[in-house]
Amino acid sequence: MATRFKSVLPALVDDVQNGFIQGRRITDNILMFKLGQEWSLKSKQPSMFIKLDFEKAFDRIDHQYIFDVMQEMGFDSRVLTLIRGFLQGATAKIHSMGWFSKEFPIERGVRQGCPLAPLLFSLVTQPLIQILIDFEKDGKLQGLKLQEGCTMLASMFADDTGVILRDSQENFDNLQQAIKVYEDISGSKLNIQKSLIIPWGRREAPVWMRNCQCKIARRGEVIRYLGYPVGWAITEEDQGDFIIAKIQSKLGSWSYRMLGFAGRLVVIKHILKAIPVHVLTVIPLGRNTLNRLEASCRAFLWGTSNGKKKAPLIAWTDCLKAKMQGGFGIPSFESINATLKLKMCLLAIGAGRDSKWAIAWEKLLKSVTGNSSKKNWTLQEILLADPPTKVGRASTAQALLKVWSAARNHLTLRRSEFCVNGWTPTEVYLCIGVWQRWFSKKIAGAGDALSIEIQDVNWRWSICNKEYTGWSLPTNVRNTLTAPRDYSISALNRKWNSSETTRGWGKRLTRIWKSPLSLADKSWCCKILQKGIPTMQRMLKLKKGDGKCIRCQRHEEDEFHLFWSCTTVRRKWGDFSYLVEGIGLQICGSGSFLQTFDKIFKGRDMAKIAAGVSMLKTIWRERNYITYGGVRKNFPLRSIFRQAVEVLMAYLSSRENSPRVGSRIREAIARLEVAYRRAETAEKRSFDLNARPLQTP
Repeated sequence: MATRFKSVLPALVDDVQNGFIQGRRITDNILMFKLGQEWSLKSKQPSMFIKLDFEKAFDRIDHQYIFDVMQEMGFDSRVLTLIRGFLQGATAKIHSMGWFSKEFPIERGVRQGCPLAPLLFSLVTQPLIQILIDFEKDGKLQGLKLQEGCTMLASMFADDTGVILRDSQENFDNLQQAIKVYEDISGSKLNIQKSLIIPWGRREAPVWMRNCQCKIARRGEVIRYLGYPVGWAITEEDQGDFIIAKIQSKLGSWSYRMLGFAGRLVVIKHILKAIPVHVLTVIPLGRNTLNRLEASCRAFLWGTSNGKKKAPLIAWTDCLKAKMQGGFGIPSFESINATLKLKMCLLAIGAGRDSKWAIAWEKLLKSVTGNSSKKNWTLQEILLADPPTKVGRASTAQALLKVWSAARNHLTLRRSEFCVNGWTPTEVYLCIGVWQRWFSKKIAGAGDALSIEIQDVNWRWSICNKEYTGWSLPTNVRNTLTAPRDYSISALNRKWNSSETTRGWGKRLTRIWKSPLSLADKSWCCKILQKGIPTMQRMLKLKKGDGKCIRCQRHEEDEFHLFWSCTTVRRKWGDFSYLVEGIGLQICGSGSFLQTFDKIFKGRDMAKIAAGVSMLKTIWRERNYITYGGVRKNFPLRSIFRQAVEVLMAYLSSRENSPRVGSRIREAIARLEVAYRRAETAEKRSFDLNARPLQTP
């Protein structure tokens, strides 16, 4: 029954009421409060926010009033019969000190805890909303005017009711009359002594306000409204103090318990870090407040001794790292704050098919696309139209572009494997509602808040074929902090003096990570491409050595010279060509090292890849013998063959000795052995980089 009720409530209850209704959030009420408070000061319209306190709101609603409201809204008689069955005829007893009183009938109220109760309560607040609207139309109430045809009058979340009026005693008296009408028909009762007035756009409260029966908020006093810190002329520091006091009160109850280090970690991660999430969703905190919050958690983690804080054993920045990076996986308040800001941005630019970003996107798309037959438009093509569509006095293009710019750096879109082929087209559904007023004012800096008729216009648009400017490193490898920059396409092209495309480098790196090699061998091959191994060229940058090749003493030793162009290496490739040509790998003397590298990893031939990697490792070993041992050692073909077998066996170990992989490896070793015997008996020829491609003997 409650599930069926949820589907019809959005159409029956005015959007002023946000409590327990699908598609509406408690954050809307706080955003409306902040927007109204700022707009009242900026537009010089002294106003007041009246927080009404209804005495036992859920328990005083008359049952007959509920039935009358439902009948007036057009509910079927069968539904009314079911609701009557839930409410009428119910009885209760009072249990006190083991004794029960006599049964008495329950003739009013909805039971809190029942899934249907909050929905019924939200439904029966619609007459109060309508009474306020009627009083405003008759000129008896004056709300805060945002723009022509757009007035802020009320903000409700279940029984938490706030009324926004222009600052005058006449408005306040007429509000009491309107509430009196609601009390007479519903059975509710306003507790005027507990109700609260928060002045807006004033330095001092007027005289009439001081003489009314309501409480008046003091200037600078933090008041809790729907769990958020609000008030009259409060600062960000005041809001931060509110959250810090909340966390410290929670810490006080946990500090005296006998908790170990692991227990304190659990308290920080799952209790303390979750306390300010509700507030940070709408109210971003400053750097100073975030640092104070982190300091409280840090002191709690390490504890105290004789009333003094213990010295931390690990830097707090390391504690905040993920477990895979050696930390404790504690989320920082700064990252929580940024994530919740992103959440608000995503609510504005992509909240789903059924959300309501409105007519602005319809106008924007029509102004850009016109009668064009093109179906897919990029973000820039839509938002950077000339001139951009304007709604009210704010540029919709400017507002939404800034929102997207704030969000896009934190987005992780699903891409194809290893991010080679760019981003997968992502559908973004756009809607407009109260967020448009908020973001246009706060982010775009618009002079006026916007008022746009809300319509259910669902526009779908795809971000297609976005150019990707880097390569995403696999997560199962320990990468340095500079690795993403070192593997960027511009860096790789600069290091190899090439003009390779993004797709070309992506394919090359992807082939390595898909090849039948162990993780260590894959990482080493990638370091060759990234020019990350300790060559003499890198040692020179560290002011160690002269950078010359230790073998020929003529050229600077970088990866290209070390593995390809050195004289001793060219002879090695000449000997090696007899082995690899026997397994189908043609080495072109006139080609470049990158071309040979691509030929080694093209396809998934285990024998070919193992032989190629063993050759690179053999060259590297010979060079290291000379560099670090001062010994010139020449590894024969047999050594290269054995190295290739070791490469294959390392891959088999990484696959946990899989029988299927084992059979493929035995086949590859057999092919390598045949090729090795043929190469041993073949005639040795010198290898010239400028010669024609070598032929298979």
